[in-house]
Amino acid sequence: MQKLDRGNLTNGMQVAATGTMSVTGQIGAIGGIQQKTVAVRSAGASIFLVPQANYATAEKYAGSKLKVFAVSTISQALKVLERFGGRIEKPAG
Repeated sequence: MQKLDRGNLTNGMQVAATGTMSVTGQIGAIGGIQQKTVAVRSAGASIFLVPQANYATAEKYAGSKLKVFAVSTISQALKVLERFGGRIEKPAG
């Protein structure tokens, strides 16, 4: 998404996200969340956006430095990033 927007979507933070995405922007659960969380933590990400259904497991394996956020929609994911200084430039029109 960062490549599609001229704003500063992540505010320089290392962000990871996982989940399925529908054409309506809904985020769905995935498998392998334990392994994905460990990999994201090892890669040095500071924020991990996960489907609501996967939140408890991701939180369990996140460690103390990785902040995990449950999201159900793309809009929710963007709001999390905005809380940490991320910015989206709206298209003119």
